Amino acid sequence: LKMTDASKEEVELFNTASKYTQSGDLLSAKNTYKKIMVKFPGSANTEKAQSALENTNIQIMVSSAA
Repeated sequence: LKMTDASKEEVELFNTASKYTQSGDLLSAKNTYKKIMVKFPGSANTEKAQSALENTNIQIMVSSAA
C-alpha cells in the first residue's frame, strides 16, 4: 500500500499480515487482517483487507485438510 492511500499504522499492519502469510503463520495473518478491518472501517483499503482475509481463510482450510 502507498502512504497516500492509508495511514502509516494501516500500512504497517498490511505489511505485517503479508509477512505472516509469507512465513506460513496464517492464523496471525488472519487476525491482523481482521484488526485492519475493525480499526480502519472507513478506509478505502477495507476491501483489500477483506479479500486478503478470505484468501487466508481458504489457505487455512486447505492446509488443515491436507
